[in-house]
Amino acid sequence: ADVVIVMSALGVEGNRKLARKAKGIDLIVGAGDRARTDPPEQVKTTLIVHPGSRGKDLVEIGWYGGLFETRFWPVERGAPVHEAIEELVEDARLRLEDPGFVSGS
Repeated sequence: ADVVIVMSALGVEGNRKLARKAKGIDLIVGAGDRARTDPPEQVKTTLIVHPGSRGKDLVEIGWYGGLFETRFWPVERGAPVHEAIEELVEDARLRLEDPGFVSGS
């Protein structure tokens, strides 16, 4: 794989432990304890990002020649829905509801 990304609900401490013990993880996007890591934390070669609690921020993560760049964007109530994002979310939801869906395929 070019980049290995883990979506985790282990919380900050759990993700630190995962990053120390597991090899080959480039990025952990974490949740589970409402923490916000801004700037992101690096453990060994793994970047750990926690966007905060309850969808108050959106985290943009860019991959540039082996380096991650992150930006936090506040989410405002009543903000207009971006049509392309809505379509991506709906597509992901449908694939996850498919009993034949296998992650990574």
